[in-house]
Amino acid sequence: MLVSFLIVLSICISIIGVFSMRLSRQIYLKGLEDNLISNGKLMAGMLNDRYDYNKDNYDDLATEYSKILNSRMTIIASDGKVIGESENSSENMENHSERLEVKEAMEGKVGISYRHSTTENMDMLYVAVPVGSAKPYKAVIRLSVPLTYIKSIQSHLLLNVLLAVALGLMISFITAYLFVRRLTKPINEMTYISTSIAQGRYDRRISMNYKDELGVLARSFNDMAEKLERTISDLSDKKNKLEAILKSMLSGVIAFDAKSKVMLANPEAYSIFGFKKDILGKHALEIFRNTKLEDVILSHKDEDKEIDIDYPEKRVIRVKTAAIKDEEGSQNLGLVMVIHDITEIKNLEDMRSEFVANVSHELKTPLTSIKGFAETLRNGAINDDSARDKFLDIINIEADRLSRLINDILLLSDIENKPKEILSEKVDVNKVIDQVKDIMSGAALLKNIKLEFHKCEPPAYVMGEHDLVKQLLINLTDNAVKYTPEAGRVDVSVIRKDDNVSIEVRDNGIGISKEHIPRLFERFYRVDKSRSRALGGTGLGLAIVKHIVVSMNGEINVESEPGKGSRFTVKVLEAK
Repeated sequence: MLVSFLIVLSICISIIGVFSMRLSRQIYLKGLEDNLISNGKLMAGMLNDRYDYNKDNYDDLATEYSKILNSRMTIIASDGKVIGESENSSENMENHSERLEVKEAMEGKVGISYRHSTTENMDMLYVAVPVGSAKPYKAVIRLSVPLTYIKSIQSHLLLNVLLAVALGLMISFITAYLFVRRLTKPINEMTYISTSIAQGRYDRRISMNYKDELGVLARSFNDMAEKLERTISDLSDKKNKLEAILKSMLSGVIAFDAKSKVMLANPEAYSIFGFKKDILGKHALEIFRNTKLEDVILSHKDEDKEIDIDYPEKRVIRVKTAAIKDEEGSQNLGLVMVIHDITEIKNLEDMRSEFVANVSHELKTPLTSIKGFAETLRNGAINDDSARDKFLDIINIEADRLSRLINDILLLSDIENKPKEILSEKVDVNKVIDQVKDIMSGAALLKNIKLEFHKCEPPAYVMGEHDLVKQLLINLTDNAVKYTPEAGRVDVSVIRKDDNVSIEVRDNGIGISKEHIPRLFERFYRVDKSRSRALGGTGLGLAIVKHIVVSMNGEINVESEPGKGSRFTVKVLEAK
């Protein structure tokens, strides 16, 4: 700003100086011309009265009056012959009839000419005045002065102009510097404060007390900065709340702009779709691998659909989209998509449907038998003693089976409704072994099965619930006894290894084929349905065992081979 100001000022002062010099020169020359014309007319009047053409030489006269007028005088006859010269002898002068100023004087005018004099070898001003009152004029009086003086004046004037320019520039520089400094100081401060605000320091303000336009600008700037700080703070607060809400949501949320590019996505969305990298700014077609999902997004319509996805794993998701419109509702600004992972819900629905179907089927079988034999007795079979006793025994057996089934269903429901981890007490596994031995010995004795229990010393403890650990051992031992032929062997052992306690139930019974092992712990799954029902099984025993093991943070393994028996091993962490 200062440099620009000085450049403009220098140009203006220089232009003024040049015009001042030209004007001074013109004024000086005009005055000089007027002075020579006056003197020339005066000399012409004097010479007109005394003029004698026959007089050969007027050099003395020219010399005399030249000193008085302080200018060179030349007297020229009407034919152009020089008859008087103050500086040189007139005899040596050439004819002046062709001189411009002489020609004009012969015409009755005042001749004026500026040119270089070969005689004097310098630039001269010539003024010629006719002698006489009418044509033909008697002679011409020419006065001339050298222009060296005007050059001296011009040089002096130029020096003064340069000094004035220098002085003006210096004063102007100081004035401009003070002005620019006063002007740029608040501007620099505003620039610094603006940069600080742009870097996130929204509390910065301009500290100045100007009462002019800069003060108004500063106050407006501070008001703007304050409003900006409040706006940014409000937006930041809303952003933090939005991020907290999105992070805490169990549903995935993805927002797209009008070009179907991702503007926002919460962590749950990344988890559902298995995104490993940042997806912000990417197009929907770049990040999804499902045409149905892509169609929903690209449609930019309000929709509610269930979609099966295969990546990163097979899942069922429920997608609900809502289009983002402008205030008038005419322009599409984007789309918000909410994703619910309903895979587990679907699986639970399938399991519930299957469970209800299985329960209905399992309950229907004994109820059908009970109802059928009861109607048979009612229709007259009650009078036949042998038939009556047989049918009543069957009804009793089916009622017991129905009771066991209901008890197992209630037990399984109770385990599922309890907390995932049942670690309420320290259970002595040896004591549980003793109780199970008392319960199962009778069933093993009926089939002449050798039932052996092997405890560990010192006693092993696990964290769990006593009754559930007992139920686990009863179910495993009961299965082993049921599916072991007469005169077989069943071994129940407690083994301590490292920090784990293993409960192992081994038999030399009929065994299980490999294809059935993965499904053994499903509800109502039976390897041999007819045989299981004949032995009084409900199909829930191993499912109950699995739930108990999971509740204790343990694991269960099965090793079996058809015809050679099976081994069930439960491993849980030892309680210290």
